[in-house]
Amino acid sequence: MSASRSLKVLGITVVVGLLAALPFVLRHADSKGATLRTLSTAADPTPSSDASTSAVEQAFEQAMVQHQHSGVLTPPEISQLTNLTSLTKTAAAALRTNILKQVQTRDLALTRKYFTGSQYNKERWSLNRAIKAERTGLIVADGGVTNVDYSSVVVDGKSATVTAAVTVYSELRPLNQPAATPSNVLLATATMQKDILGRWRMSKLDWTFEPGTGP
Repeated sequence: MSASRSLKVLGITVVVGLLAALPFVLRHADSKGATLRTLSTAADPTPSSDASTSAVEQAFEQAMVQHQHSGVLTPPEISQLTNLTSLTKTAAAALRTNILKQVQTRDLALTRKYFTGSQYNKERWSLNRAIKAERTGLIVADGGVTNVDYSSVVVDGKSATVTAAVTVYSELRPLNQPAATPSNVLLATATMQKDILGRWRMSKLDWTFEPGTGP
């Protein structure tokens, strides 16, 4: 099992982060596309020889990316939502509603893909809260993960427990206020479950800020 791993999305190193609770520790995915990108890991000098452990690590990273990504707008969506002055109030409201409905539908599908059980319900609640905030003018512009430093990955049949320090960053643009771009380290413990199709999904996630890195 590798002790530390940097993540790359579309060739850009980003962080697996958490927009877990609003007010935000904003979620970050890179800002290059509308859907969750395929995640590839950087070169690892000590790759895991255990296929099960490697599969769990990959699923953990994908889930953390989505956890951080939920509610993030793409650049075209941000452009549309920040250039509404030429529209009537009714037309602007309708456009905002349509864009946020697309974001919610897109991220809900990805949430189903990477989460299950009680954590799926938490992720869906967090997504709904992010969308609600964006209806009032907040722009969730970015969110991601730059590094995952694993403490342990324990696989027991169809269940696994992952403990890791996850470096995250985010970008929030409140209405008529300067952007906020926090970066933190999250001490995360996750339970992963393998479904009947052999896919690992996250069923539970607990985290705290590493001392000295919180807001």
